[in-house]
Amino acid sequence: MRFSVVGLGPAGTAASVAALRSGYSVECWDPHGSHYPPTMGAWAHQIPQWLRQHPHPYFSQSRPRVCGDGWEVALPETYVILNPDALRDQLRDAGGTQSLSIHDQWYDSTRDDGHVVIDTRASSGGFLPVRQLAVGLVLPEHLLPRDHRRSVLMDMRTLPDGASCSRPTSDDGASTTAHPGVDAFSRMTFNYRMPLGHGRWLIEETIVATSCRGPEHSPHSETAQVEHLRWALDRRLEQLGIGPETARRHAVREEVVSFPVAPLRRRIPHVTRRNNGVTSIFPWGAAAGLMHAATGYSIGTAVDRADKEIGWAAHWTRYPSLLRRTVGAVHGPPGGWVAGWLQRRGLGATLQLKPEEMRLFYREFFAMSPPRIRDYLTSSHGLDIARSMVSVVARLVRVMIKPDGHSREERKAKRSLARRTFMSLLRGSATPLPRR
Repeated sequence: MRFSVVGLGPAGTAASVAALRSGYSVECWDPHGSHYPPTMGAWAHQIPQWLRQHPHPYFSQSRPRVCGDGWEVALPETYVILNPDALRDQLRDAGGTQSLSIHDQWYDSTRDDGHVVIDTRASSGGFLPVRQLAVGLVLPEHLLPRDHRRSVLMDMRTLPDGASCSRPTSDDGASTTAHPGVDAFSRMTFNYRMPLGHGRWLIEETIVATSCRGPEHSPHSETAQVEHLRWALDRRLEQLGIGPETARRHAVREEVVSFPVAPLRRRIPHVTRRNNGVTSIFPWGAAAGLMHAATGYSIGTAVDRADKEIGWAAHWTRYPSLLRRTVGAVHGPPGGWVAGWLQRRGLGATLQLKPEEMRLFYREFFAMSPPRIRDYLTSSHGLDIARSMVSVVARLVRVMIKPDGHSREERKAKRSLARRTFMSLLRGSATPLPRR
């Protein structure tokens, strides 16, 4: 059997290696060759054995921390930064035992006789206008003070000068957003700090999810929000004891991240149409909706599930319509379509939260038991995600009923904040996500 893999990003490479390891021939199509994001993070339990067998599969691995104003939590899961060369080497080594061809162009059905076409390319028309944005600098380790040389998944401390709460105004008519109650610059930013090996650290300021709509220079456009993140990153560097000008002068590179957080649908008709009507299509990666609707995680899921998905594709190749519909419905987004629906409801809820509400939400989220946190972040099963969502809401209710605090005024303020957070989550979960 011959597989044709369209796109050689992380998902396409993982699918190609899985097919080759299963004894199938593979034709890879991508004018850019194998190409990956500069920084690829994943949870260690998602990394398959074939990748762990590489001599240097990771740039770094650590137990990251999450912190906010007055609290800090060490996560029990090991987080890794993948080595892109490990993926390339595994593809080359697997190709040495089976038939592998790499074409420096996009898929052309007239030049291919593959039994199954695995398309990993994203379809921009099938995504919500909700994106995860981040701006970071890769810095030499000596610039980072020693007491901050710890991996941090989310540093949600309030920035100096209220950076994350600034609300620029606009009179260009584009100030209304797609999601009610959301102001582009009211989104909470957090800092992501990870060692990249070779004496380098990535310090990145992130908005986990924000609506990007409107004219290019409106406050809600992607360009304007990325500029806001650059400003917020400078404030974060000052908070860490690093001069912004010094950091930019010594930076190895700047990383700008922008990707859709949640797909509307898998767009299978579009995937079939752009491949010249080939019917044996198996969407994978971004085309299959593997992006976690609430966190943006996808690479770990793609490499973790590649072997199982290739087995299903090979089994159902004689029934193209079932390959595209039945199998895809079961093996679509991480955790299945029920999980995807719950994630989109969770995304809608968090889009409603103001910065102070979001900090309370994450404080209660990361105070849950490790299995509950893991269930939601890695989308293992719809029921597990539902339990996690109920657990965090129950914790907010507990804060409303019995807030901690030394004074009556402090307890009253915390009860009021928990009530506002609860109502924002309730409104957001019932509000349809914005569409293009």
